[in-house]
Amino acid sequence: MNIKHYLSAAAALAMFAACSEYDPGLSNEVQPYTDKEIAVLEEYSQNFTERFGAIAAGHTWGFGDQGTASEALSTRGSYPNGNMWEHDGYDIPADITDAERKAVVEAFRTHTESDTQPDYSTFFVQQVYKGGVQYNLIDDLNESNYKYPDNTPNNPNYYLSSNHMDHLHCCSSDATIHDHIFDFNYGNSDDWGTHYGGRMLMVESSTRDFYYHNSVSNEDRHEYICLTVEWTEPDGSKHSGCYVGFDFYATGENPNQQVERDWKFDDWIVKIVPANPHNPEINWHRVMCEDLGNTYDFDFNDLVFDVYFTGEQNDYIANIRVQAAGGTLPIYLGLDQNDNFEAHKLLGQETTSVPVNVGHGASAPYKFIQISMATFGKGNSTNPDDIPIYVTKTSAEGTKTTILLPTIGSTTSVAPQKICIPDNTTKWTKEHGQFGSGISSYSGSYKEGAYSYFNQWVQNPSGEYGFTGSTPWNKNGIDDSILFNK
Repeated sequence: MNIKHYLSAAAALAMFAACSEYDPGLSNEVQPYTDKEIAVLEEYSQNFTERFGAIAAGHTWGFGDQGTASEALSTRGSYPNGNMWEHDGYDIPADITDAERKAVVEAFRTHTESDTQPDYSTFFVQQVYKGGVQYNLIDDLNESNYKYPDNTPNNPNYYLSSNHMDHLHCCSSDATIHDHIFDFNYGNSDDWGTHYGGRMLMVESSTRDFYYHNSVSNEDRHEYICLTVEWTEPDGSKHSGCYVGFDFYATGENPNQQVERDWKFDDWIVKIVPANPHNPEINWHRVMCEDLGNTYDFDFNDLVFDVYFTGEQNDYIANIRVQAAGGTLPIYLGLDQNDNFEAHKLLGQETTSVPVNVGHGASAPYKFIQISMATFGKGNSTNPDDIPIYVTKTSAEGTKTTILLPTIGSTTSVAPQKICIPDNTTKWTKEHGQFGSGISSYSGSYKEGAYSYFNQWVQNPSGEYGFTGSTPWNKNGIDDSILFNK
């Protein structure tokens, strides 16, 4: 059954203003819903209960008991949104100077053992130097003037190492962490300039071990050393930094996949810079929404946004990243029928019929916006539940608007139209990927099991599968194939 429930814009605003008195019992006394609207809500709740089991009384769907908030930036591994680094409070490392690069390259050509061991979890990796053909160069720092051992240009018997070193990884010494450093396979300064100046921010990762992928022999190589290098700028100022240098080496099965080492760790050099945010109080939360365009669909990707709050009492500001708009109905953050706050349009789509960032339709970077909570009469609130979400649809009856039900203050638990997660790393589903597991009545394009323990959280939010339990539903029992990897 594909029935859309309707509510006039004026009634939606009135209901939200009075949400503390709202009784979500889904009875005929619920106002200002029409009988048709109540029927759709009842159908959605019935289908939800059939799929996930009986809803625990007083369930707040993550809005009431937020769980343990994450650190300043709640992510893992590469954080490629470089336009947000400064906003999130990170000092971006300075460009590598000519004097620095020359001193670093020389150090890695004269040392064969590490003299330091960096141990950071959140840090920048920065390109310094990448080059070398069988380790012989005409000009030490001019990557365009390579010289082969027999002085023959383009000699097929030798490899240009920088063309075969990619997919740089950082990892922990106990092998529990392996993080690919995104957008970091580029071997000259022109490329670096288009990728955040050859920088990447790594969060909750490790600098205890490193390796690159050698495409000559299709193997991962760990031959590297770590050095602290000091240098002097032309103005006389002295500086130092921590660097990792790799030695090109290949041990494939065939002769053309074998390259001897020269024990010079200058083939690829990167700088490691610790990253500490200025604002350790930033706590992101991810909100996932259903627009009820289909009462059998539980992918919770019709709107996905992340939010944290700044400001002060009576004037809190919601800092919002709109991540995905998986539905095909107009859906608005906070301001009814204002296109400046419609999710698809914020993500660059002129029409709402095109889903964005759910595996089909369109792809787009997230959009950052700020909204004063006072706009909704909630200037004292730092609860994402108090950001109203509107959905509209135009039909023969005219344009109608509904507001996704707030969850706080409910005396009767009903199926959620939105859920809140105390981090911004939990992935949302691709279109038609379904939360939960164990119901076989779904067919066609639907695929269940995105989060197989979601059922248990529905039935017991404070138990083992809750956000503070030993097996949080959003971190276990995951079918990653039906989740969107942005």
